[in-house]
Amino acid sequence: MASIIKIKRNNTSGTAPSGGDLAAGELAVNTADGLLFTSSNGSDIVSLGQTSASIQEAAALANTNAYIASVQSDVDANEAAELVRLSNTNAYIASVQADVDSNEAAELVRLSNTNAYIAAVQADVDANESATTTAIANAKTTGATWNDGTDTLTFTRGDASTYTVALTGFPSNVVSQEDFDLVVSNTNAYIASVQSDVDANEAAELVRLSNTNAYIAAVQADVDQNESDADAAIAAVQSDVDSNEAAELVRLSNTNAYIAAVQADVDANETTAATAVSNLVDGTTAFTGIDVNGGNIDGATIATSNVTVGAGKTLNVSAGTLTLADNQISGDKVDGGTISDFASTGIDDNATSTQITVADATTTIANDLTVSGALTVDGNLNVEGTVTYIGTTTVNVEDSMMKLSANNSGDAIDTGVYGKYVDGSTTKYAGYFRDATDETVKFFTGLEVEPTGTVNTAGAGYALATVEAVIDGGTF
Repeated sequence: MASIIKIKRNNTSGTAPSGGDLAAGELAVNTADGLLFTSSNGSDIVSLGQTSASIQEAAALANTNAYIASVQSDVDANEAAELVRLSNTNAYIASVQADVDSNEAAELVRLSNTNAYIAAVQADVDANESATTTAIANAKTTGATWNDGTDTLTFTRGDASTYTVALTGFPSNVVSQEDFDLVVSNTNAYIASVQSDVDANEAAELVRLSNTNAYIAAVQADVDQNESDADAAIAAVQSDVDSNEAAELVRLSNTNAYIAAVQADVDANETTAATAVSNLVDGTTAFTGIDVNGGNIDGATIATSNVTVGAGKTLNVSAGTLTLADNQISGDKVDGGTISDFASTGIDDNATSTQITVADATTTIANDLTVSGALTVDGNLNVEGTVTYIGTTTVNVEDSMMKLSANNSGDAIDTGVYGKYVDGSTTKYAGYFRDATDETVKFFTGLEVEPTGTVNTAGAGYALATVEAVIDGGTF
């Protein structure tokens, strides 16, 4: 959000600032009339700009133009949307047409295949019919002659072949034309009967062929279904095999883990036994309940029980070193003597009230001091170093005013606040300060030279910062 500058103003129509209301060069506005005022010397008031009527007319025209632009924008947006919808419609029509063309082409291919199949079947039927007709014509008797001397009847077929039938017992010259015609008639009837049987057999064969095709299709469907069922059964069996294999791997994993755990226990017990045997051999075995009234104990380790020094007795380690583990000193004080060359990673006092009390008037800690918990200072905290670093995310200060340059005895240093940021790989500084050279408060950014006692306004990158604020000049 940009800054808001509110100059001196009045919202009552006809009201203008009086002499003394404006400083020289200061602006004021009557928001009802839309008039600007200024003063050249702090006393005389000058009206700037247009009259109220012309301002309103210009505003009305501007609103009209803005409305026209808005309407035009809506028209353009609707037109663009309509073009998009039209484009989508054309694309959809093209897609549908492509599907229709594709389906039509596929249908033509299927129709072509069907027509070709029908033509092939028709050709087979025609060929069979032609062959049958030829066979019948060839087999049909076209004539016969009687040989009275041999009593034989010779028949001639359509293909000019002949066959002879011997008729014994007939007297010579007694075969009449009627007998011959009767024989021929019977033969032709027989041929017609054969032709009928052939036709019937052909029709039955066509039916059987049709049934055979249907049967083959049904068998193929059964084969496909059986193949699908077999694939499903194989997949189910494979799934069971995979499941069993996974379960077996889990059981094997558990078995391996159990073997590893048992092996670890065996190794631990073996190590413990080996250590115990070694201690028994070299004399380092731990004993309990021993009352030592004299002599020396070398290389002994007190594992679990306490060591009690009797009344009036002394545990003398002046010739050596006494090493204690954590939490091995009890009581409320260490009284007397001096602990010299004390080195520690920290003093932990678990008391619920006063933790550590230092009674000396002045306590000096020569090296670094680290406090991991909260630090409460009842008196003043004087930090005399050159840099104070506070590594916190939030700083709370009860005072409502913060004092800077407390030891400033003149007006030669700048006073302000700045922060660091990194732009790319360049460290820069931004903040605000009172410039001692011209007594002006300035907001700056981009400075590549860290401020010290002064802000180097001629330094690399220095620029006045953009400030977002509400600047209110009041009313008149």
